[in-house]
Amino acid sequence: MVFFLDDWVKIGEKSTLQELLQEITGIDAGILTGVKDLDSASVAKRMSWASSRATTRVEDISYCLIGLFAINMPMLYGEGEKAFIRLQEEIMKHSDDHCLFAWLDPTAPPESYRGLLAESPAAFFRCGNIFPYRDWEHNTPFSISDKGLPVDLHLSRFEDLYLSRYDEDIRRSSWLSRTAQLRRVSGHLP
Repeated sequence: MVFFLDDWVKIGEKSTLQELLQEITGIDAGILTGVKDLDSASVAKRMSWASSRATTRVEDISYCLIGLFAINMPMLYGEGEKAFIRLQEEIMKHSDDHCLFAWLDPTAPPESYRGLLAESPAAFFRCGNIFPYRDWEHNTPFSISDKGLPVDLHLSRFEDLYLSRYDEDIRRSSWLSRTAQLRRVSGHLP
């Protein structure tokens, strides 16, 4: 791959610009050069690569990610932000990576209730160093249906919260871990 300025002056090739490309995009140089497999990056990490991206149409932010997750879904212009929810649902059909739920909306009030899926890739802005928590042996597959989302998560109780843990690469981050905070709103846990 060769990079050019807008007046067709050559900047360089991917092989010589890999460190700069990594710094700009957040994508590991090994993935850019094909040394590492794309699947070696968690779903949250791949979403973080698009977290600052701007598109002309709202739906295009979702459609530009289709290839990054090797999924197929129809492009339905006019659906707006629903496209990103559909994208995450399609990812769930092909991946058991619970890091899909590791997003954070820093603009949301602390006591607000949100769904399990993010509204846009921007919610994954700080997820570039997240990888799945692999302390237990199996990751059961999950999928969404009209009955909800059955998913097995390793939960730890902290007062009235239940935390599902994700790990971060502490070599590249000052954060030590990330948790999905779940609060029981009705019923009883088994």
